[in-house]
Order: sequence, then C-alpha cells, then structure tokens
Amino acid sequence: MATKSSRLYEQISTYYKEPSLTLRSSFSQLSQGSFDLGYRVDRRDGKEIHQVTRTITISVQKVDNGHYTNLLFSNGEPIRLELSDPTFHPFITDYVEIRYIFSGEQSILLEQEPLVLKENDICVFSSGHQRQESLNSDCLFMNISIDPMFFNESLLSEISLNPLQSFLRSELMNRQQERACLRFVPETRIADEDINHYLRNIFREAKDERPGYLEIAKGYLVRLMDELASGYRSSMITHDMKTYRQKLFQSISVYISEHINSVSMEDLSMEFHYHMNYINLLIKEFSGLTYSAYLIYLRMERARLLLETTSLSVEEIMYLIGYSNKGFFYRKFEEHIGSSPASYRRQKRDEQSVMTR
Repeated sequence: MATKSSRLYEQISTYYKEPSLTLRSSFSQLSQGSFDLGYRVDRRDGKEIHQVTRTITISVQKVDNGHYTNLLFSNGEPIRLELSDPTFHPFITDYVEIRYIFSGEQSILLEQEPLVLKENDICVFSSGHQRQESLNSDCLFMNISIDPMFFNESLLSEISLNPLQSFLRSELMNRQQERACLRFVPETRIADEDINHYLRNIFREAKDERPGYLEIAKGYLVRLMDELASGYRSSMITHDMKTYRQKLFQSISVYISEHINSVSMEDLSMEFHYHMNYINLLIKEFSGLTYSAYLIYLRMERARLLLETTSLSVEEIMYLIGYSNKGFFYRKFEEHIGSSPASYRRQKRDEQSVMTR
C-alpha cells in the first residue's frame, strides 16, 4: 500500500512509538498547558472555536478502538497527547485545514452533512464551518492547519505559474471559499507519490521551524495544491470547460516554447496527464494545426526572432531549435517566411540601418 510504505508514514509511526513526551488531558485543556502545541481552544457565543497559534501547525491523529491520540510538536519535538474525551463536541476552526488519510476511514458531520474520508483521500476544510468528528472508526490522518491569509497568499503566488495553473488556482480558491470542504482522490500511483513528497516536506518544515521555513513550506504548499487541482479538474471546471481547454492549450504552448529543441508528444502527455491524441486535438482546436505543424511553426518563429536579435550563425540557430538536418530546416524556414534564413537576416539588418539614419 503506497501510504504505508511512504517515508512520511514511517517517520510518523516512529514518533508515535517514541515521543519526547506523553501528555494526558481533555481537548479543552490543550491550551492551558505549558507547551505551545500550535492550537488553542476558545468559546464564543456557546460555540467551541479551534484556533492556531502558528502560521502552519502540524498534527497527526489516530483513532484506535475508540481511543484517540494526537501527535503534536513543540520546538520540533514530538509530543503525544492522549485525550480523555469520550466524544467530540461540534467545533469551528479559524484556519484552513488540509487533511490526509493514511489508513482507515473517518466519519465527520460537516455543517450537519455526513462526510466519509477514506485511505489516500485529501480534504481541504475551509475556516468558519462547524464540524463534529466521530471516534467510531479506526483511522490515522495528518492535519496541516494554515492561517487563511497565508493559504490565500500561497494560491496567489507566482511559483511555477503558467496559464493553466493560474486558472486552476483561481478555481480552487473560489471553490474553497464557497464550500465547507473540497475532497481530492489521487488519480494515479505517481500522483500519490508526488503528493506524499510535498506533504513530507511541508511536515518537516512546519515541525522544525528553521529560519526561512515559511517560504520553503509555501513552495511545497503551492505545488501540492497544483497537483490536487490538476487531479480534481474534471469536477472543478465542467462549468467552464472551454476556458479550461484554452488555458491548457496556452500552457502546452508555453511548455513547447521552453523545451523547443527537444520536446516530444510523449513529454507533453507526461507533463499534462492527457493522452497524446487529446493533446493533438486540443492543439488543432486552438491553432488550426496538428502537433507536428504547430511545433514547426513555433520553431520557425523562434528562428526568425534569433536571426533578428542575435549574431548567432544559421547553423547555431538551427541546432538551438532542435534541428540537425540543414536541408529540412532551410526548406521549412522558406515555406514559413518566404526567404532563406540568410536573406531574411540581411533584409532585417537593412531595414534597421535605414531606420537609424
């Protein structure tokens, strides 16, 4: 099973077996202790409010035969909190929470609606919504509790941003604000491995709190949400599928341009998680060209730009854009531009010379 063989699962299992300290108390006493464990509990207008005391707080929770334990961290040290509460009261959080189910399943009443999370599920809970959690099923899960402002700043950041990611992040933010939660299920084993990688690094940075950890954690958080949004796309963007396809085409075009000397259809399929036939149809829809013709078009445009703006030789330009066959390159350039590369360069230089007189 992917999660149980993951490094994060193994690390958490070790912390559970060998914590630095074990505390026994009720959940309401959590904020009254001498340790800053990242959470506190308040009551307002008869409602139980769970709050975070850090920008990112990590906790791991385990339910085993109705017995509940919580693994928290103080100054990087694992502290196992054994809770005496026989049941949980309904509560509201002031933070965004990302929950990953390592094993088992968990039943939750979220705004009075039942929700069941299963192994490998990830759920993003919005702040300000009431939920009540059950002790009836055995499970092990991790929570990443995040200050809402920091979470939104992460989604608005430009880390690894392309047109598709920008669109999906906007959709994700809108959905997260509209709903009490968003549930994700990794589509493939590779996606699950990537998600575990991002979770493990967020866990490490938030636990250790070394200098600069928030910016590092933000980078991993952004990549995690991009991975989740990509896998969740089918249900997230059905209301605006044409815009999604347009952003996907733009991102494919950017990727081709950034890897113009070596890109292949197989690369695009792996990068964007779509079958090669679909990518070809998408390129045809928005460019009017097949993939092969569109690649030639972009390469010729790059060659034209390099001829205009650099002193590179024609042969150097040819290799830079991915061609080794000189005859093929010259033929395609003349078909696209209407003159040979050397003639085009002379023409542009003559035009610039006239303009500077």
